[in-house]
Amino acid sequence: MKPVPQLAEGYEVSKDGLTYTFRLRKGVKFHDGTEFTADAVKMNFDRGMNPESKLTRRTFFKFVDRVEVVDPYTVRIVLKTPTAGFIQRLANGTAGMICPSLLKRATTKQVTAYEACGTGPYTLKRFSPAEELYAVKFPNYRVPGLPKFDAIRWVPVTENSTRAMMLPIRLNRWWAP
Repeated sequence: MKPVPQLAEGYEVSKDGLTYTFRLRKGVKFHDGTEFTADAVKMNFDRGMNPESKLTRRTFFKFVDRVEVVDPYTVRIVLKTPTAGFIQRLANGTAGMICPSLLKRATTKQVTAYEACGTGPYTLKRFSPAEELYAVKFPNYRVPGLPKFDAIRWVPVTENSTRAMMLPIRLNRWWAP
């Protein structure tokens, strides 16, 4: 139950528990090819903290007072009150990093819901909520040798027997007569 850093090399916490200073991992790329930096972290948190963003999970950011860029690979997050579970909260996905280029275009939260640009192992190729989600391997993923699959395709099928019929059938010796 201990989060493992993915985009940071490490962090320090001030004695009063209010200030977290993160050393970001160098060489991480967003899907649009831009570099993951402290400015990107600040932009993502500022968006999350902004009441005008009308994000459904904006309350996640209510304990953050401000985000400061120390240098291109160091970001400082200052909390309003000490929050013991701050690191665990960062790991829940709400604070996922979105490409600054997409955030600049995102006039509504629907833009980031139907388009994706992050730092993960797959990039979104096609997305139609009622039909499919198709993602392809991100060639600049930060972990060598990953992802293992070239692409992943999700097809929403609500009816159980139809979904079962779509599964590939394999005859295994252990149950065959």
